[in-house]
Amino acid sequence: MGQYDQAIDYIRQCPVLQNPKDSANLLNNIDAVYFYKEDLETALHYYERALKLDHDSNLVKSLMHINTGTLLERKCSFNEALKSFSRSLNLITDEFLQARIYNNIGILYDQGLEDGESGLEYYEKALVIYKTTGQLRHSYAETLNNIACVYDTRGEHEKAHELYMEGLCIYEKTLLVGHHDSTHALLNIGTTHYSQDSYDVTIEYYEKALTGFRQIMLVFNLQHVCVIWQMYTGR
Repeated sequence: MGQYDQAIDYIRQCPVLQNPKDSANLLNNIDAVYFYKEDLETALHYYERALKLDHDSNLVKSLMHINTGTLLERKCSFNEALKSFSRSLNLITDEFLQARIYNNIGILYDQGLEDGESGLEYYEKALVIYKTTGQLRHSYAETLNNIACVYDTRGEHEKAHELYMEGLCIYEKTLLVGHHDSTHALLNIGTTHYSQDSYDVTIEYYEKALTGFRQIMLVFNLQHVCVIWQMYTGR
């Protein structure tokens, strides 16, 4: 926490800014630090202050709404988060950023409000933009993975597997070995095989995922390691 507090001190030592746009960016930097500190109430306070500043940069305003939506989503205030994401869509013309927002709204519906069908609708909007603009990289793969999860939940494991594999190919071309996104993709592919009783292939992908989790050493992935091990030993 000491480094976060030090970062806030440095930011606050900046001279008073006369330009509202610059002031908004400064407040955004402060609230981002509080967000990473998990002090969500203080972060929200600074986001709201930034949004009240009067300036003509729709991009900055849009990013503020995106950040506010992300914070509200973390607080499980899903309907309020949806409003923030929707406001951001009305302010921007950048297609890549629009696709990112569609993906975020899809996640909100799918994972927050447990409305997979609405989530799928927004994921597909994002996918269309990525394909149209030729942005077939990490964000595209992330959206493919999200769509695959919806199909997996429906029980359409073959369709899910196809999408997971497409996403994994992109991850492997664009990310470092052992990145958590490609590792999760391996885990998801293993799960689709497990759902179809293809246990030998399941173990193959779970072992690859275990290797990835060991490489990145993320604490929150320990629960996934336990699940994999239970399936592996209890088959």
